[in-house]
Amino acid sequence: MFDTQPRGCWCMVRASSMGVVRSLLLVSILVTSTTLIAWSPSQPLDEIDDGLNVVGLRSSQGVVDVPEWAIGDTWTYDAFFDVQDLIASGAPGSNVGTLRGTLTKQVIDTTIMMIENQSTIVYVVESTGTFQRNGISIVTDAATVSGDLRVAFESDELVRASDLGQITYNMELDVDLRNIPFPISLVTGSTLDLADITIGTQYSPPKEHYDFPMAVGEYWNTTLTTSTTWSGSVYQNLFELPDDSAEQSRESHGITSVGNPGVGYSGCATSLNATSFNSTSGDITGFRWYCPSAKGEAWWHQEIELGLQIDFKLLTYTPASRDPVISVETVFPAWPLNTDMGAWVNLTDPSTGSPLGNQAVQFRYESTGDYRALTTATNGSAYVEFDTGAWPDPSPTTYDYASHGVIGWDSSTKSVGVTTMILDENLVEVDLVALASGVSVTRIRGDVTEQLNSVTGFTTIPNDVLEFSIPVRNQGILSAPSTEIEITSPDGSTTRANIPSLPALGEVRVDVQWTVPSDQAIGDSILQFEVDPDSLVTADANRTNNADVFNIFVGRLPVADLTQMNSFYTFTTVVLDASSSDDPDGFTDIYCYFMIEDPLAVDDNDGDPTDGFIERVIYTDTTEDCVVEWSWDDDGEYEIGLSIVDDEGDTTMTNMTVEVLNRAPELVLSSNTDTVEVMGRVTFDAFQHSDIDTMNPQAPVDFLWADDCEEGKVTQVCTVTPMVEGTYTIQATATDDDGAITMAEHSVEVTNIAPWNSTIMAKDANGTEISMDSQMVWHVNEDDPITFTGMAEDSINDLDTLSYEWWPDVEENATWSVLQENDGSSSDFTHAYETHGMHVVAMEAIDDDGLRTRRANGWLMVQNVPPEIQPFGSLLPVAEDQVLSITGEYHDTASDIETLHACWDVDPSMNSDSQGSAEDDCDVEGADLAWSWPDSATAPSMVVFHVTDDDGERVFEMVNITVRNVKPRAMGNVTTLGPYAVGDPIEFSAEGTTDSSLDLFRLKYRWDFNTAVDFDDDGYPANDIQDEGFNVTHVFDEPGTYIVRLTAFDGEEEDVVDIQITVEDTRLLGVLDIGFNSGSGTVVIALGAVLFLLLILIGIGFMRRGSRGNDIGFNYGQVDSYGIGAAPSPQAPPPVHAFAEPGVPSGPPIPAQGLPQGWTMEQWEHFGQEWLDRQAVVQSAPIQTSNPYAPAPSVSSPVASEAVLNIDPFAPSSTEVQMPALEPAPE
Repeated sequence: MFDTQPRGCWCMVRASSMGVVRSLLLVSILVTSTTLIAWSPSQPLDEIDDGLNVVGLRSSQGVVDVPEWAIGDTWTYDAFFDVQDLIASGAPGSNVGTLRGTLTKQVIDTTIMMIENQSTIVYVVESTGTFQRNGISIVTDAATVSGDLRVAFESDELVRASDLGQITYNMELDVDLRNIPFPISLVTGSTLDLADITIGTQYSPPKEHYDFPMAVGEYWNTTLTTSTTWSGSVYQNLFELPDDSAEQSRESHGITSVGNPGVGYSGCATSLNATSFNSTSGDITGFRWYCPSAKGEAWWHQEIELGLQIDFKLLTYTPASRDPVISVETVFPAWPLNTDMGAWVNLTDPSTGSPLGNQAVQFRYESTGDYRALTTATNGSAYVEFDTGAWPDPSPTTYDYASHGVIGWDSSTKSVGVTTMILDENLVEVDLVALASGVSVTRIRGDVTEQLNSVTGFTTIPNDVLEFSIPVRNQGILSAPSTEIEITSPDGSTTRANIPSLPALGEVRVDVQWTVPSDQAIGDSILQFEVDPDSLVTADANRTNNADVFNIFVGRLPVADLTQMNSFYTFTTVVLDASSSDDPDGFTDIYCYFMIEDPLAVDDNDGDPTDGFIERVIYTDTTEDCVVEWSWDDDGEYEIGLSIVDDEGDTTMTNMTVEVLNRAPELVLSSNTDTVEVMGRVTFDAFQHSDIDTMNPQAPVDFLWADDCEEGKVTQVCTVTPMVEGTYTIQATATDDDGAITMAEHSVEVTNIAPWNSTIMAKDANGTEISMDSQMVWHVNEDDPITFTGMAEDSINDLDTLSYEWWPDVEENATWSVLQENDGSSSDFTHAYETHGMHVVAMEAIDDDGLRTRRANGWLMVQNVPPEIQPFGSLLPVAEDQVLSITGEYHDTASDIETLHACWDVDPSMNSDSQGSAEDDCDVEGADLAWSWPDSATAPSMVVFHVTDDDGERVFEMVNITVRNVKPRAMGNVTTLGPYAVGDPIEFSAEGTTDSSLDLFRLKYRWDFNTAVDFDDDGYPANDIQDEGFNVTHVFDEPGTYIVRLTAFDGEEEDVVDIQITVEDTRLLGVLDIGFNSGSGTVVIALGAVLFLLLILIGIGFMRRGSRGNDIGFNYGQVDSYGIGAAPSPQAPPPVHAFAEPGVPSGPPIPAQGLPQGWTMEQWEHFGQEWLDRQAVVQSAPIQTSNPYAPAPSVSSPVASEAVLNIDPFAPSSTEVQMPALEPAPE
């Protein structure tokens, strides 16, 4: 058993009962006797000499161990997707280039799977991206199709957690060509699906792109079987999908350098370049820059068998939360085979950093199948001892036996912690190493910085700046004490730098910068370095690897030289001569790259088919072979570029420009006939033409005809139509693609022809063209002036002198025609048709030689225009017997106006002539109507005015009329002469009452002999009916002044008039009758004398008392003693109620308590306002103590008013005879 120690501490190991090997005993002793030295921070060093500068000392990650991934870890990459070779393989001449986009890679799951018959922790990773390039072109079988190329990329992979070995890698590619322009899109559609491809890849054993732990200079080999499946579809077999395969291969991998790969993510300055090589040929098959801070690739380059090349460069890294954080620590990073080793699995809270105790966790050493369930102690650690075993590594190296992952696994959260355990058969305690294979070199030449490695070669030229990064590593399992390193520059000067104490497998790098002197000799230069040169570290078990030599070749740039040339003509073969080029530092082989500008060349293989350059590469061992023969098919100035690349990869470039001259074209014309009628077609042909250096063999020259051709002015043939008689000569020019012009001409004779193609169009008076119906007939109205335009065609010289003969109505009168001479290309003729029906107009055009066109006819359907009646305005109501005068206004076309028949139908409800309908009677002929109606009840609500033309078409207008009932005009008279005494019979008459002629005979006369007394107890004293009739007689029993009211009622409306009459009591003190007869005169005289004496006495009395003021007496005004006031004359327009509609209430609003008791609605309409006025007076007047029904004091006797003739039926009636108001009497 092992004693468990707190996590993070080293422990002492005791031997098991089976015994231990010698190395284990040695390590146990050293652990108990050696104090471990802490890691020293990096420290800058001073410059030592001018040529070799020790820039500084920096801590290196040295051996980079395997990272742990978590679900949700996300990387984004700037992607470069080169499909040029893929498309060009099936569509030569296509212009595609490199697509650009963004790839997102994410860990979506962590799980356990059986891999190689072993339970294995596996990451499930998915990647998606879309890559696009706009404006590409693809050559298909039918045509060249342009558009925007888009590749949708999806992949999923399984990655072994212990070492990031790739188990499977599956891709789906959806290749579309979008935004295809018109017109090719009519055939292909706007989007073309070029390919849908699925590629499935499985590796057995898993492919190790990395061999953790990693350091610069380490190399490893892998032997694996790669199984690949292909499926999908490709448009028109644009390229072929490979067959499914299962191939065994052997690959070599190495960490060739450490440095900055130049990606967008800022944390990858010390990335490791892991390059893959073909083990047989040594060719590079791919590379990946591993970035420790991003726990993954900073840049990886991938090539697919189809011809795809993909580069992914890191933009962002977003780690997911680790909860818990799991770490695994072994007692030593390396250990012998089949030996027990101790390890801690540590769990930490991610938010606080505190250890997590009493947590379940699994220990996994998958190489031997060792899986154990552990529980952490209070310090968050679980300790376990395991057998390292002897399982070999599928990626063997020369410096260890194997390396295997040791894993901590939390199945509940799918969290992983991992470290690498190195198995080594030759473990030592301390071994300081300085290996040239681990040196990383950066070359700076001008503004170009390049990372050199064993693949590119370590070469330089004077004035280059080289930055060497020299690793010093402790390959022992114990800490190495501090020491020094001695570096000897190529010029022999030495310098030293301090090396801090290095832990087991620890590393530090010394950065050295050397500027190559301008006079540095050609040849290999040596950089020597040795760690612990004074042998102060006595524990160093192997001093043979303390020193090493790094070789770098110092050469010179090659010389590129092109022989200059004079100008020459097209199709002249010339020699591009670079044989005088050279390489001053010597060469075994040399590359001569010619870049020849020739847009017309078809064998473009320079990788960019759009640049117009042709690449010619000559690989030779002598520059005498650096010559190329070339000729140009088109003139112009062309650039020739030459690059000389020597053995070291150094390149020198030069260029020159050559001038290629043009050759002029040839042109001869002909025609298909020697004579042609004017307006006839003749075709000229540039049948003989050529241009030896044309760029368009199908059309070697551009033709330009002087005249307009049917085919256009730039075609080989030209068809024209001569418009003028005589000789017609045409000219043409041929222009080649270089602008050289050749001119030629040819002539034909043109003869005369007759005019043709006569047509007629019609316009209305406004100049608007009249459209024909489907039967080719114009529809017009009678009497409308129609302007016909005749047109014909002829040669230009005859067109302006054409004459026209018109037949306005050829079928009605074929002999009537009008000749209009020399009208030219068109002639206008105006005519109006007076009769409706079908008419035909005809026209012929005549040239100056008397030749006529065929007759052109036009058919017109002339429509009758119905009369129009001017709408009537609103009419005021008329009274019964009042004459209504109306004049109808109407009009029609000129030919119909004299024959129009106008009529009035004054009773549309009656068909008085028993013909047609009721509203078409002709009760009154003519436009003027003067008519009256005696009875509003039977009068019509409208009259009809109608007009009929000579075609029998009748129009009418209905005129709304209103005949109002005439309100009766009441007139009351007292036919008995006064004065009147109590008991006298008094006769009353309605003489003078007026109304309409029909209503006057059916008036009803109602009499109320005392409007101050309510005889019918209805609450209103002025509406009693005490007698009826035109003439009535009444006897008054009491003296007084009475208001007698006459009401005249015609069945609809009524009118009232009041008569004031005074009745006197002729009895003295009610006993003695002193009436107005002759027998009573003496008594009256006597009584008068007595009264006179009494008045004198009273006056004397007042005189004695004195006057208190001015005397006040009654002023009775001037009235007739026995008459009544004459009816007043109208002072205002008729009241509104005179025109009220029958049945519509016209009285005042009904009180809230309803109608007065006993009243009818009819009484309210007539007397309601008077009742309301009396109520207002009663409410405001003081309480009377006298009898309200007593007759009023007599003032004078009424007399009958004279009848008023010709009364205005709408003037307001007199409701009461007006009497002068009484003035106050003196007290």
